[in-house]
Amino acid sequence: MSTNNNIINTLRATLLIIFMLPSIGYSQAVYKLNEVDKAAEPFVGLPALFEYFNNNLQIPIASAAKGLNGRVFVQGIVELDGSMSEVKVVRALEPGADAEALRLFKLYKAWRPALKDGKAVRQEVIYPMIVRTEPVATYNDDEKTIIEYFDKKHEPTVDESTYKFRNLIPVDEYGHARADVLYQEFKGKNWKTQKTIPFTKEEQWTKLISDTGLDSVKSFRSMATDSDFDSSYEVVTRQENGQLLAFQVYRNRMGPPVFSKYYYRNGLLKEVQEVGEEVAITNWYENGMLQEKKILGKGGLKIMENWSKDGTALVTAGNGMAKISGNSEAGKQVAEEGKVVDGYKDGTWVSTGPDGTVLKEELYDKGKFVSGKIRKGTELVAFEEQSQTAGYKGGPTELYKFLGKNLNFGSYNLPANDKVIVTFIVATDGSLDDIKIEKSISALIDKEVLRVVNLSNGNWEPAIINGEKARVRYTLPINVQSK
Repeated sequence: MSTNNNIINTLRATLLIIFMLPSIGYSQAVYKLNEVDKAAEPFVGLPALFEYFNNNLQIPIASAAKGLNGRVFVQGIVELDGSMSEVKVVRALEPGADAEALRLFKLYKAWRPALKDGKAVRQEVIYPMIVRTEPVATYNDDEKTIIEYFDKKHEPTVDESTYKFRNLIPVDEYGHARADVLYQEFKGKNWKTQKTIPFTKEEQWTKLISDTGLDSVKSFRSMATDSDFDSSYEVVTRQENGQLLAFQVYRNRMGPPVFSKYYYRNGLLKEVQEVGEEVAITNWYENGMLQEKKILGKGGLKIMENWSKDGTALVTAGNGMAKISGNSEAGKQVAEEGKVVDGYKDGTWVSTGPDGTVLKEELYDKGKFVSGKIRKGTELVAFEEQSQTAGYKGGPTELYKFLGKNLNFGSYNLPANDKVIVTFIVATDGSLDDIKIEKSISALIDKEVLRVVNLSNGNWEPAIINGEKARVRYTLPINVQSK
């Protein structure tokens, strides 16, 4: 009997410890602003926090269409691990904006905790999130549709007496197309559809690389686009739960996206790319902390700003010792470290895997690759020219499977045996640029070939020259023949 009592007492003591453990982290006192020596703050200050808000903000269109201009004030407790607990709205603006403020504050884990007597302590804070949206007068909330009106000259108009044409764009909660887009003309007393821009939604598995490794997420890629190669369009990729994985804007169907956003699985923004004369790239860590700002131009890649995950500035105004995200190794992040001078890699750069193993060493002279060593088995082998031709992922077999599956010449008048030759540039990120027909058969066939080549965008591996990814022109002959 005494043995049983001992077992029961031990179990009771163990359960008591287990039940007590979750409350230990939050049992410490919570201080007010005027009770601490140094207040809690975002790692890189308020500008970084506001940049986080501006880039991550996803206001439902029913709210954004009202034309919001104000602030949501949120209260919470900055914890010792940099997160915020007990988050709540203390001054509301609008339900959709309020809900988004709560989401973003809960996900942001890049706080530097308050200090009191030289020790980190919990502190209650109140911060605003600024919300500004342009009113969308063309949004009809009853029909969940954006209706754009045009006069007989195809100029936008809000004067009902001048309505001649209109676009009907059925949209989802966040203003992205959810069904076929209709282009209509007013004839007699009715609107008649002149053109339908088909909406497509495809299931796929998206690979995500994060701090915890490689993951595949079931997702849905949707867009509304037609055969007009000069029309702009958006491509949206979402998880099953509706969270964004990618958002891309294409100016036309002849090149890569001009604006892109890519997200982590938790819904926070990972990367933004804006294409102008140069490509501006901004990256964030999974905790919401800014990671780096880069520029890709004719002179190559320039690293302008770089921070560690805890907010330490590593590169400022293009100078410093950087630690940036590199290529993935076994589905995990690889770190590249080295000196940056005027934005360019300089001196010795070392790439290490998740376990600290050195995978590659490279020597640069103000951005120009000089030589390097790359791991092969247990050794680092020197290379001066490491070359790899650009190619479709999976090789020629997968490329021609893709072409066979997607090319559709319908009732076109096909030649007995001929070929279209199309060329394009495979960029350093695997995207396609400057796609053009070098040898034509007919305008209709050429358009179909261009459509499918554009569809392959994102499925290419870049060339590697002297150990670096390089832009190269690729020539693709496509046989066309009647059956």
